[in-house]
Amino acid sequence: MKVEQWKIGDIKPYENNPRINEDAVEKTAMSIREYGWQQPIVVDHDGVIIVGHTRLKAAKSLGLTECPVLVAEDLSGAQAKAYRTQGFRYYGQRQTVSIAHEPGKA
Repeated sequence: MKVEQWKIGDIKPYENNPRINEDAVEKTAMSIREYGWQQPIVVDHDGVIIVGHTRLKAAKSLGLTECPVLVAEDLSGAQAKAYRTQGFRYYGQRQTVSIAHEPGKA
């Protein structure tokens, strides 16, 4: 697995991204500012985001010009679509869960 630094303008949002999560952008930007990049944006071989739309928006809001990207070269088109869809389902549900309800948290 190789993480690369890409210019933000070279990363293409997935045009059918169903998430409307503008409220998460500021929190994600604060996390990137405080902890740095702990999770890259994952793109397909064409540079289209598989997962990481919120991270891209956060990077733009911070005025960054580059960000870490993982190119999922080993995924077929069908696999990238399935992974993308799984991410939407998981994170869509996760947005409604409080951190107090995290496993292992009191």
